[in-house]
Amino acid sequence: GVGHVRCLRVTAGYFRSQISSRLLPTLRAYSPDLILLSMGFDGADGDVGNQNIWLDGCPCGLDLSPEDYKWATEEISAVADVVCNGRVVSVLEGGYGSRGFRKVGDQSVMTLDRGTLVDASASHVRGLIGSDSFYRAPLRSARSGRLLAGPAGP
Repeated sequence: GVGHVRCLRVTAGYFRSQISSRLLPTLRAYSPDLILLSMGFDGADGDVGNQNIWLDGCPCGLDLSPEDYKWATEEISAVADVVCNGRVVSVLEGGYGSRGFRKVGDQSVMTLDRGTLVDASASHVRGLIGSDSFYRAPLRSARSGRLLAGPAGP
């Protein structure tokens, strides 16, 4: 009715089922020349953007795991391989981290732990370039040259 908010509990399983049953068939049917993928990491379990706020007695939030992000990226990339020669542009957005606390003097100060964001985005990158190649070739920062992931190697 008017003035009532209805909350639909969207789980990681529902997220995956919607990608499998709606998004992937639509992409295959449309057959784009390029797929633009905007991956919002604020749906990650523990992220402050995914607070599990209870609305009308119903928890909200996707609570996606790093594996969910990797799976979604791999599924979309597999369709891209067929319909557009693997052309995917990925924009990483959303995601802030999880709340934490640390002691500063005699006070507790709220902090933002970026580990949740790092895990989700790293899994997305693994899905884009393939899990096996991710660990064979080092991933370095374009700006600093600092090793971000993978073996140091020669």
